[in-house]
Amino acid sequence: MEKRKHLFLLSMVLSFVIIGLLVPFKRGGTGNLKKEIDAVVGASPKYSSYYLQKKDIFESTETTHVDKIFVGDSITDHGEFHEFFPNEVVLNRGISRDTSAGVLNRINEVVARNAKEVYLLIGVNDIRTKVEQAAYIGNIRRIIEAFANSQTEIYIQSILPVNNSIYGNKVTNDKIILFNVALKQTAEELNVQFLDLFPHFIDQNGQLKKEFTLDGIHLNGNGYKAWTNLVPGTHTNSK
Repeated sequence: MEKRKHLFLLSMVLSFVIIGLLVPFKRGGTGNLKKEIDAVVGASPKYSSYYLQKKDIFESTETTHVDKIFVGDSITDHGEFHEFFPNEVVLNRGISRDTSAGVLNRINEVVARNAKEVYLLIGVNDIRTKVEQAAYIGNIRRIIEAFANSQTEIYIQSILPVNNSIYGNKVTNDKIILFNVALKQTAEELNVQFLDLFPHFIDQNGQLKKEFTLDGIHLNGNGYKAWTNLVPGTHTNSK
């Protein structure tokens, strides 16, 4: 009798578990199930776990007397900038898939470093995710304004071109050019440096040079050499 009672209780518990798993499917499939699981484990609906992890790591370090900080998305994230400027203290603050809003959300850590120079390259993911130009420029303004009481020299860099024959048409260079025009105007208006990378990376068809990329959007080794050669400082191209 006691054994049957235990089996009955076990079956009831399993029934509640199964019902709990099935309800999210009825309300919207596996995507909804993932959202419910994320809610349980505390995942942010706005920022990826990679973003949150990187942000936390950045904020936990105490590097001082910084010469250069590179800030941006995956194009920055993948760069080994310290190797191109061996005589300077260089920090990489790139986070893959980041946007202007994401950079704004974490810019205080960069400001607090009191670096001599900060190089911002952000925007291709804003275009890819269809962020309006006005909203994008609003974020850029707020990023620049965060340095109002700092001696840091800010370099706003133009968004790099893509190669549509490799990458596809999720982002067009016509759209990038429009965003870059607005970026330059904003930099001039707020009296910060504008480093125009775009013309140095396009081929005769206005596409990202194939010699600088493997996937049509991210840079290869030659691409990073070309980029860092446009940045002030003591360079090395040795490997």
